[in-house]
Amino acid sequence: MRCEQGDDRRYNEMIHKLSNRDELTPEKQLNWLAALTNYVSALTPECSALVEAILAWQWSAWENLVLVKAYATFFEHLVSAQAFYVVPVMRSLVGCFRFYASEEQDNPYKKNATADEVQLVHDRVHRALQRIISLIPTSTPKLAHVLSENFPYKLDTALAQTTYLGNVLRVLDYAPMLRDSLMQTIIERLLRIDVDIQVELDELDELDQDEADLAGDEDVFAMEQGDAAADQLAGYDDGEATDAHETAEESDVDDDGGDDDDGYETEEEPEVLAEEPAGMSVTEIRDLSGKLDRMITLVFEYFSVRRTRHPSAVIEDFYLLLDIFDRSILCTFKSRHTQFLLFHAASVSTELSDVFLGHLTSKVCTASHPSVIRVASASYLASFVARASFLTRDTICNMMRVLIGWAQIYVNDHETDDTYPDLERYAVFYATVQAILYIFCFRWRDLYNDPLVADTTMSADAPTDIASRPAPIPLGNGSNGSGGDALRKQLWDAGLSGLQPILTSKFNPLKICSPGVVQQFARLTRRLNFLYIYPIIERNKHLYLPQRQHSNRSMKQAVPVELEAFFPFDPYRLGQSSRYIDPLYQEWRPDSEVEDDDDEGEEEEEGDVSGEEDEVNEAAAAAAAAADVDESMSAKWNGPTLAHSLLDDTSLDDSTLAMSISPQSGLLDAQRRALLFSND
Repeated sequence: MRCEQGDDRRYNEMIHKLSNRDELTPEKQLNWLAALTNYVSALTPECSALVEAILAWQWSAWENLVLVKAYATFFEHLVSAQAFYVVPVMRSLVGCFRFYASEEQDNPYKKNATADEVQLVHDRVHRALQRIISLIPTSTPKLAHVLSENFPYKLDTALAQTTYLGNVLRVLDYAPMLRDSLMQTIIERLLRIDVDIQVELDELDELDQDEADLAGDEDVFAMEQGDAAADQLAGYDDGEATDAHETAEESDVDDDGGDDDDGYETEEEPEVLAEEPAGMSVTEIRDLSGKLDRMITLVFEYFSVRRTRHPSAVIEDFYLLLDIFDRSILCTFKSRHTQFLLFHAASVSTELSDVFLGHLTSKVCTASHPSVIRVASASYLASFVARASFLTRDTICNMMRVLIGWAQIYVNDHETDDTYPDLERYAVFYATVQAILYIFCFRWRDLYNDPLVADTTMSADAPTDIASRPAPIPLGNGSNGSGGDALRKQLWDAGLSGLQPILTSKFNPLKICSPGVVQQFARLTRRLNFLYIYPIIERNKHLYLPQRQHSNRSMKQAVPVELEAFFPFDPYRLGQSSRYIDPLYQEWRPDSEVEDDDDEGEEEEEGDVSGEEDEVNEAAAAAAAAADVDESMSAKWNGPTLAHSLLDDTSLDDSTLAMSISPQSGLLDAQRRALLFSND
């Protein structure tokens, strides 16, 4: 070749001819391909400009089949003789995945292409990639890299996103060895968009909740506080959205409180924008949600079709998603929908859901894991048990026994510590107790030993006669202690008998756990005649917990004294893909008798915690409980107290009172969580 002999003039003329599309007739192209195919061994890396000129030909859209075959033969010989060109050829082929039907796009091949023409291009590209993989098996990692780097940006349309994603998923059919790496890339892309949406919704709620009224629909059930914008996204339209802030910060802190870089991060987009917008509009958030919905639908479809064709792949896919969950999802905060891929995978069989629960339980209970991971695992565990309608009663009861048992051991092991309620130090314990309370609020029907109640409450329309049950068992009532335990064991699952010493321990979890969770638990347990914890709640209003200042890189931050309510399997709000989740999902089922007296009951408890006006007529028992709790807590609590008027900030809006206890707008970002949960 002339390029090897230093004849730059003739070499450059050759490149010019190969790049001049107006003069390149099919006959000339066929002659060039035939000639160069015979000299591929001479096309060394120094001839890369010439090869790039040929790779720029839009061969995949040609109608001349002879020319298409000649081109395919050329690059097959080229990559076989010169491994240097494997990546450039793959980039050229993968670039064709951006060929889709769209009047708005400047299509590099042909505008207004029909669906058949688009399919023809993609089919040719996939055959070419298959051929390269068969010729050079070691090229598969390079293909994974090329596919990852060519993913559309968030600025691209939903059509661009789904077209490219659909082709990447198709690659997995003939390149299964890439499934792990490519699925990791796909889910990380979903996470980025997912987090961006939630960040913008949080900002939208903070600015003006009314601005989020996009579709005019009302909730069919109570939703989490501060999530009005998410409620309305069911009416989104597909379209182009502006780039959102990447605000999920990268952070990791070990149990000793030191800063690490172990990978707790939400990866940022590779592009760098000169100016970032101050925020996204409602329409832009809606468009971004549309992209996420269509993309995650494709992934759901991929796994569903794969399970149908290859039933044995169910377990393989589950463990793949579980591995990605550990690496990416678990440590990404503010993700709202992506984690439901694993939720769906775990629903396939009881064995897989048990594996997922066991996996989360192991993370919660293993002290060697960072606290931030253990707390996040507790949140996932609580949300999964509460929301997975496919879980059996035995599974739910067993999980409650495990969590309560672990919390009991924790209390016993640390009871001698000279301490007071401290979220930063005992974050895992408080997260576990909050998980117990949250699960009880959703699954109390499964924890009740009365078969009639268990049967009748399977229907949402079936009434539950809770008013006729025995009187509640007050916590701290020494005269009823042993008898109360016996009665609880008779009426409720035996594992719940260990809950009382946990709630009355000096760690005082009812003070630290999210007020929304505690209040709902208090209402339910009182009306179900299970426990009476209002005396402790009232006592806690007079307790003052000092707020620490946590220094991080010359920046002081106040450490919250209450645990945030973060439940990652809160209601799924994407319309198209929701069909994969809705049949598996446990909605909040308020008991009519419990909910009817919420407002009146709360006012009575605020005014008189002894219960003199309580509907269950427990004046004497409640008064004794209050006295015993005062004595018990005063013996274990040496911290300062303040007047009730200075601390009473527990009022919640109606949505929170109706079990909407996951304020997404109050979620900690990754950095705050790492600071907060740095200690065991």
